[in-house]
Amino acid sequence: MSDSGIVRDDAFPKKTVRCNLWPCNVAEEEGEKGACPFMKCQRCEEVLYCCKDHQMVDWSQHKLVCEAPS
Repeated sequence: MSDSGIVRDDAFPKKTVRCNLWPCNVAEEEGEKGACPFMKCQRCEEVLYCCKDHQMVDWSQHKLVCEAPS
């Protein structure tokens, strides 16, 4: 994950993946195939979301730091 401060990096274990929308509590162990497969941002391929709705809600903030990989 990024050190941008916008990508979620909180008190959860590093091997846990979480939805990037801050109020969301959906999480699973890295590599685990849970009931909710996480989706990456199609532009930066860096942040994860548990559903399309959360990606749309977070876009107003995420777009400020979202960059396509070079």
